[in-house]
Order: sequence, then structure tokens, then C-alpha cells
Amino acid sequence: MKILYVDNYRNFTKAFIPLKQVNFLVGENSTGKTSILSLIYLLKSAHFEYSFDFRLDEINVRFFDEIVTKGKKSFTVGILNEIIKKGDRDQDQLVVKEESVDQESTLFTFINIEGIPTIKSIHILKDNIDMEITFYNNSLKYKYSKITEKNIDINFLRKWADNYYLQGKRSYITNELEGIDRNGLFFIVRKIKQDINRRISETKKNKGEVFDFDYLTHSSKSVEWIGPIRAKAKYIYDSYSSLNRRNDRSELMPYFLKKILSKNNADKWSEPAIIESINRFGKESGLFDSLEIKSYSRGKISPFEVNICFNNKSYKIANVGYGVSQILPIIVSALNDEYELQIIQQPEVHLHPRAQAAFGEFIYNMWSENRTFIVETHSDFIIDRFRICTKMHNKNNDSQVLFFERTDAGNNVYNIDIDENGNYSDNQPDAFRDFFITEEINLLGI
Repeated sequence: MKILYVDNYRNFTKAFIPLKQVNFLVGENSTGKTSILSLIYLLKSAHFEYSFDFRLDEINVRFFDEIVTKGKKSFTVGILNEIIKKGDRDQDQLVVKEESVDQESTLFTFINIEGIPTIKSIHILKDNIDMEITFYNNSLKYKYSKITEKNIDINFLRKWADNYYLQGKRSYITNELEGIDRNGLFFIVRKIKQDINRRISETKKNKGEVFDFDYLTHSSKSVEWIGPIRAKAKYIYDSYSSLNRRNDRSELMPYFLKKILSKNNADKWSEPAIIESINRFGKESGLFDSLEIKSYSRGKISPFEVNICFNNKSYKIANVGYGVSQILPIIVSALNDEYELQIIQQPEVHLHPRAQAAFGEFIYNMWSENRTFIVETHSDFIIDRFRICTKMHNKNNDSQVLFFERTDAGNNVYNIDIDENGNYSDNQPDAFRDFFITEEINLLGI
């Protein structure tokens, strides 16, 4: 299981946040939900992996003082992997296959240099090697240790994050960083690997030993981010210029719809199952019966309309309720299996409760196709329908609610599992129970 670690970041202190296949982020405003979403998106991006740079269009905070907890001189963030060998955990708990290639745990510590978050150290756990790399002006220092523990569970990771297993280990310094600088973790680790093997080869007791350690880059699949305000519907879509824009992915929705609904399109986007999923959501939500594309000519880049079909009538998408154009980018994106992870903010915007509930069922159906979601929402209808679907199918779906709470001491986050019966686990904080559970009980008495 993946775990997000944050310390001194946006008022979170040594927080271990589990990430499951379906995650609903809930809580009052200004409790850190968007900060956590932004961080996950950043850490999963190739941009960060090669630059350690917080400057991304989707990230609203970029300067050190905006990120670090007040009064702190550094902050640490990263994604950890809990690895339990097969047969070493109860049946009701998650098991990670030994052959998984995405098993490294990595922590990044940043300091303030001229107002910019600048990488100071990197802590890596991979292939039974624990390594810490610390950067200086023109050199780096590293130390490492072999790990003998069979299972990398949460208790181990808590100690590892505090450098427990590197205490007393010898540090080595390398000045041969020309062309490497601080950019690109893969290249930095490769350089250290070369340095360690050089030291091994120079020892008198060397018996052909080789230090084999590589930092693998992230998955080739990308992460999709869909913000709370999607692109406004148009009467006519007249060019493909939006396809080259990354600032608002929802603008691409009409062009993907055209590919999906095109009768002459032979790729996977026109598969009947995808069209059926869109239409099923439309009917269950009450938003539409089907969709159609009206092209103004036969050319691939010709202007076209996106029309909503309802009760045997066709309407331009710009002439129907605003909620249709706001939810369609999310539905289309979720059907794209090229994305490793979908991050969605407030899908309920401009949606009637019936449509919100239908989206909760849509998320459940996508989970059954092995999709991963992180959904920030204020909608009980979405979560409750997801729980109802879980109970109906009686399956353990690896899902949870992450409840965010603001306190005088900082921001806290609590993971509340959803079991196979759709019930919440008992580890509910008072703030969650006092409002949500009490509200449900009061409703039953009406």
C-alpha cells in the first residue's frame, strides 16, 4: 500500500496518509485537502522527478514560506510503500506481490534558498538498501545500510522515516558531480552507485562484490488532475488548438467525445463499452439519454457541435444545464485507462443530488475495472451511493474516507475504511462522528 508522508508541510506534522484505490477526501474548508492533492500530483509527475521543482500549473503554492509550517526551517514529503510478503498478513489485509517493480520509498527534504524550496536531502529505501543523500554547494554526502527486515510495514516505515536504521553509519563524500547537479534522482543514484563500486573494487578484501542499486522512474502512465471548475460549454468547437494546452484538461473533452462517437474511428476510444458507460451514467443521473456529434463537414478538423439527446430530442450542450458540461470531462477522463490515477476536485459542482449519487455509482463501477481515484468532495450523495454499491456487491473494495480536521496544533487527517458492507470502520475521530453520524441518526428520526 502506498503511503503519503508529510512533515512541516502546510501545517501537517509527521503525517502518514494511506492511499487506497478509492479515496474520498472530506472535511471543512481550509483543512489541507487541496494541499495534499497538489502534493500527490507533484510527486507523481516526471517534472518533479527530474527537477525537484514545485512550479507546476496545478500547484497554487510555490514559495518556501507558503509551503512550510510557520516557524520551521525545512519540510519533508514523499511516497512510501508498505511491502508485505505473500502469506505474511491476514487475509483481510492488503498483500503486495514481491515481483512489483514500484516498491521504492522516497522522502525529499527541502530548505529555503532565496525564497525557493530547494532540495537538501533525499532518503531512499529500495531493494533492501536504505540510503540518505545530502546535498552541499558542490558536493554530496551519502550513507547507506542493508536492511534485513522481511516485511516493510507501517511500524518499520515510521522508524525508517526518522533515520533509525542509518544511525551510526559511515558517511561518504563525492565531489564528482559535474553535469549532475541536483537535478534528476535517477542520475544522482547512478553516480553514487558508481562511487560505491569504485570503493569496493579498491578494497583488499574485495571478492568480486558489486553494489547493485537503481532508482526506477515512475510509471509510464500519467496522473490526471481535474479541478473544481471545468471549461464552459461552447455552441461550436471549431479547432484542435486546445489539444496542445495543458492548463485546462477539461477543454479536451469535446475532442475526445468526437473520437469516441465517431463511426469511422477504429481505435479503442470508439469501443461500444465506453459509449455504453457514458450513456448509462447519463440515464442514471437524469442528465441525458445519449450524446451525439454533429460535424459541419467530413474533414477531421472541421467544426462540430456536441449535442445532448434527451426524450428523443437533441440539444446543443451550451443550451442545457451547466452541470452537464461540468461532469462530462470527469466521466470521459475516468474512462481513459492511460491514467494511473485520477485526482478529481468537487465533481458535484452544479449537479442535482440524483446526478451526484449516479457519479458515486460510476466511481464504484470504475473501481471494478481497476481504476484508482482520489476525490475531494463535499457530497454525501456521492459517498453514500458508493457505500450502497459496496454493500450490494459485498466486496472488499480497498476504499476509504480521508477526514481532514483543523486544530490549534495544526492539520490532521484520519483514514476511515469502508468495509465490504459499506460500513465505516470504528476509528472515527470525534469531529467526524459528532457531525456526520449524528446527522444520519437525526434524519432517521424524522
